[in-house]
Amino acid sequence: MRPELILWDWNGTLLDDVELCVDALNRLLAKHAYPQRYDRNQYRAIFGFPIEEYYIRAGFDFSRHSFAMLAEEYMDDYIPASAACPLADGAIEALDAFRAAGLRQVVLSASPVPTLTRQAEERHVTGYFDRLLGLGD
Repeated sequence: MRPELILWDWNGTLLDDVELCVDALNRLLAKHAYPQRYDRNQYRAIFGFPIEEYYIRAGFDFSRHSFAMLAEEYMDDYIPASAACPLADGAIEALDAFRAAGLRQVVLSASPVPTLTRQAEERHVTGYFDRLLGLGD
């Protein structure tokens, strides 16, 4: 059976931002005097959804610092730095192949829609997608 729709994850799949995510996490930990630091493999082992539970696995204590404050500080670091993140190796080739096959493509992300839209526009890939679905969708 031929699929009708390709549903893409954005962060860490099409957008190669894993190193930035690890670095932003470690900067946030350092800013608030937490001793632990993570490498790429350790980050992948603890990352997951819901994000609040991931922050707990990373070692944040919400009685010291609220999740809302930590998440805002993380995004304040991540968003401007993400402009330097490239697309993953082979992403354009995969997008081209699915488009050539006549398949619809949609991005699903935990990022806010304006961030997702800007990131896709900066990489000139918005035209590949029928929809960009982010936080709030």
